[in-house]
Amino acid sequence: METLSADMADLETQYRHLIALLERSALALDRQDLTAVEAASRDSGPLLETIRLASTRLEQSAGTTGSDTGLAIRLVELNRLAREALAGITRNQNRLARWLEQTQGELGVLSREVATLAGYAGATGEPDGWLSTRA
Repeated sequence: METLSADMADLETQYRHLIALLERSALALDRQDLTAVEAASRDSGPLLETIRLASTRLEQSAGTTGSDTGLAIRLVELNRLAREALAGITRNQNRLARWLEQTQGELGVLSREVATLAGYAGATGEPDGWLSTRA
């Protein structure tokens, strides 16, 4: 039973680390800090692998241990943490989608402005380099 308890505690700790990472990622997305978002993304891979391994150990321990109330309570907490992590992932995906939409919109505006300026340069008969040398 001690092994099972230790495995559950380890998995709870890993889920808490994931939730903290998701919160940092959410702040980075809100700031539109691409470097911080990339760092969180890099950190998530090893953490998710650690969670997978801890889950496997827990499943193996649970298979060799009888059921009791304490175990059930810990499993409920693990379920809550897993759901909280999943909700954080979903929120961050939505933040990222909004950021991408905003960026695409801004790029569309810039593209239209460049086309307008290029058209203006062509209409005035100025050489192609005229806009870049005066800007």
